[in-house]
Amino acid sequence: MTYNFTPITGYKVKDVKVDGISVGAIDSYTFSNIVVDHTISVEFEIIQINISLSVEGQGDIKGCNDFDVINYGDKVILTFNAQDGWELFEVIVNNEKVVISDNTLILNYVEYSLEIHAVFKEKIKTFKVSVNCNEHGTVDVQSTTEVEYGSSLTINITPNEDCEIASIKVNGTEVEITATAKPGYEFIGWSSDITVMPDEDIDF
Repeated sequence: MTYNFTPITGYKVKDVKVDGISVGAIDSYTFSNIVVDHTISVEFEIIQINISLSVEGQGDIKGCNDFDVINYGDKVILTFNAQDGWELFEVIVNNEKVVISDNTLILNYVEYSLEIHAVFKEKIKTFKVSVNCNEHGTVDVQSTTEVEYGSSLTINITPNEDCEIASIKVNGTEVEITATAKPGYEFIGWSSDITVMPDEDIDF
């Protein structure tokens, strides 16, 4: 006589006992040459799913609980948190890029192991530059009014005829621009170009 053990979806055989003695997690058992009474019992358990989380860049992944293993069919909610100056670039689940909303990934019914990789990238910081001058000259900004961190911005200052540059102010503070000639050269004047390396919003 043969007994077959078939778990429902999401479960597996944990152990089979024959006459009170474990014979392991098997799918079937056959009684041969039966001459006495026997007992047989089977125990099922839910399948557990492995989850592997990894991060590239400055950020982390948080779930409802800190877990590495969940039960078959569980719902998983993960949030991706970038550190200051960083942002979430992409999320890859089992080698496939997925689209998420509000930096949150929701998996309603998990049936297989998951490898989740989050990629964070550094934000490109930009600064606003606004330029003003009086009616005795013009200022020509050879760039947009927003510049990226670490980049340069060249400002051409042209006084009207019979006028000269009286002062230059950055964020309301007057700045002095000096020049030192290299050996063998003589400083004779400004070309009226000013290059700014911004690390904050600037008003001229």
